[in-house]
Amino acid sequence: MKNAHRHARLFRARIASFAALLAVIALASSLSAAPGRYLDAAAYDLAGLLPAPPPDDSLATRAELETVYQAQLARTPAQAELARRFDAYSVFHFDSVLGSWFNAENLPFTAVFFEQILADRKAISDTAKNIWNRPRPPLFDKSIRPLLELPSSGAYPSGHSTQAHLWAGLLAAAFPMHGDALRARARELAWSRVVAGVHYPSDIIGGRILGERLAADFLKNAEVQDAIARIRAEAAPFQKSSATGAAAAH
Repeated sequence: MKNAHRHARLFRARIASFAALLAVIALASSLSAAPGRYLDAAAYDLAGLLPAPPPDDSLATRAELETVYQAQLARTPAQAELARRFDAYSVFHFDSVLGSWFNAENLPFTAVFFEQILADRKAISDTAKNIWNRPRPPLFDKSIRPLLELPSSGAYPSGHSTQAHLWAGLLAAAFPMHGDALRARARELAWSRVVAGVHYPSDIIGGRILGERLAADFLKNAEVQDAIARIRAEAAPFQKSSATGAAAAH
């Protein structure tokens, strides 16, 4: 009898896991990661939303170049490693705040959802970059040696800064108790682009302005609100396990 009950429990667990897998597959099919699912780039007056970057021949740009150069001189191995890691987009760079459980293997719905967010954001920030076509720092000052391959796109606003602050805003909606730490992590990630020599500080500021605006706009969408609830539910077992482990350690 005990074996029968045990087999029944295992069967139900497998059915539940299979159902969850089917749900993620269905989501991946519906979220093709084509831009414009939630937000449309054409709906934004980006030149009106964002302050223009300093002119290329201005004293402000010269001062920014000096800041980038000084960041290069002061760069630590840990900062260099962070810049290299963050060059590849992943919402799971926020695992340092949420915990090691925050990864794509544990959270397949979260991974797929944020790929769609990335596609929508990229279309918008790329449109903004094309307005200004700001040359990147190493193209003005040969003493700046980028740590990473220099992107061909314009510098302003920083897409990585936009993405980091957008992620932080959406994750804070799912995990509000970590809001301050998530936003601090976004600032750290965004600044790594200056440390890497591929952005000016004002690019990072422009990205923050755009990312925070996009986060607010995404959260006005009912589908996104539903997704935030699913992200919270998907994470709940891992958060509970993490909290239990921490309590046991004390």
